[in-house]
Amino acid sequence: MAAAIAVLFWCLTCFLQQCSCMQLTLQVSTVEKDPCACLKWAEVYTMEGMACNPGIGGLAGPEFCNFIQHLNSSVCLQQQFMPPKIVDSFCYVSKECPISKTLEGENVNAKLCETGKDVILTELPVTETKELARQNGCDQGCMAGYASVYRSELSRDVSPEEIAQIKASGVPTFIWSMKDHGADRLQIRDNQTWVHKPNPAGYWEVSCREGCD
Repeated sequence: MAAAIAVLFWCLTCFLQQCSCMQLTLQVSTVEKDPCACLKWAEVYTMEGMACNPGIGGLAGPEFCNFIQHLNSSVCLQQQFMPPKIVDSFCYVSKECPISKTLEGENVNAKLCETGKDVILTELPVTETKELARQNGCDQGCMAGYASVYRSELSRDVSPEEIAQIKASGVPTFIWSMKDHGADRLQIRDNQTWVHKPNPAGYWEVSCREGCD
């Protein structure tokens, strides 16, 4: 009798464990299948077959392709590269997302990102955008261009008063000029000033100049 009860208890335990596993699997599957969850950029421009040459918002061709095909992140990017003012950010989502915009001829749709619901590049501190670029092997200048507004001015010509005004505005700002493409650049966010310096390998090294203590 005792043996029969033990066997019955063992069977019941196994059954309950299987139910728990099935429930957990269902929950995980439900989360993974959220049709409005932002997709990773690198996946969209590789596995989903989207052409990268047209670019996004002004950045196009090989420079954009090298950036976006390495960006293994679903962070939302501005619809314009280096805009004069902050513009809406977006990401690509499943065709099944009801709040998305249909992209004809593509395997994905696009949606506008919302604060509090999505991770938006313009809302991240420079420490995080800098690290995101480093981890993915992406160009720091491209990352800053989608994370900020653009101000066409040589960094060496920017006065302390101008920097103070930008900080007070709270608008993340990327400062450089085509007058000297290889000159140091400034990235200002909140009370921090970061410097982009070119290195011999052709990449930009980003370090904090002030406000990061």
